[in-house]
Amino acid sequence: MPAKRRYKIAKKVREHKRRLRKEAKKTGHKKEGRKSREAKARIPNSAPFKDEVLAEAERLKRKAEEERERKREALK
Repeated sequence: MPAKRRYKIAKKVREHKRRLRKEAKKTGHKKEGRKSREAKARIPNSAPFKDEVLAEAERLKRKAEEERERKREALK
């Protein structure tokens, strides 16, 4: 394969990957196929208001899930 064609292919691949990264930044998506793990709230048992903190974390989690569902429905 001539060098000109090799370099042209490499350039097109670079541009394609660049466009994919740029689009991923806009949409806020991570790499396809990978799921980010959500951090669990680690609260020691000696914390004075542990149950209230856990309830607040659960409420925020539900609210975020509802927001994701709303966005998903808006895109359809």
